[in-house]
Amino acid sequence: MMSRKHSSYLIILSCFLFSCVDKVDSPNFIFILVDDQGWNGTSVQMMNSDTLSKSDYHETPNLEKLASSGIKFSNAYSAAPVCAPSRYSIQFAKTPARLSLIRVGMNSDHIDHEGMMSIPKALKEINSDYVTAHFGKWGIGSSPEIVGYDFSDGQNQNREGGFENDTSQWNCEV
Repeated sequence: MMSRKHSSYLIILSCFLFSCVDKVDSPNFIFILVDDQGWNGTSVQMMNSDTLSKSDYHETPNLEKLASSGIKFSNAYSAAPVCAPSRYSIQFAKTPARLSLIRVGMNSDHIDHEGMMSIPKALKEINSDYVTAHFGKWGIGSSPEIVGYDFSDGQNQNREGGFENDTSQWNCEV
């Protein structure tokens, strides 16, 4: 029996999928998540009514091409001001507070990565023929395959770029 949270997750994902321009049984889609990306940080105009919603400096012709042939998810808010809690929130459709994961570098052993509903699992419940992939920064405490992705480039983090998570800078008494 499907729980309420799984039902909610599937309803939201279904609405997104059924809003695609070309009606097909299994529409292809690409979800791009970028850390610290402002809504006007690309040359794609995110709001048709606001010319300031695109950059007049950055040129992103490939993103423009993708956006012109599909839909833009332009009305969203980050669940947290840092990467890992936001990524968890998107992946598992729960707030960082509900996941007890509110800042970067926190232990995530308490999270059932394999048992929780995730984006790839929800897609496969909609249509078992979906093939899912994750490429780029992962930042989650288990592998993309455990979460349900068919293909990935592994557990990439900022460490490859020289990031050092210095927990001595955290104000843990708050």
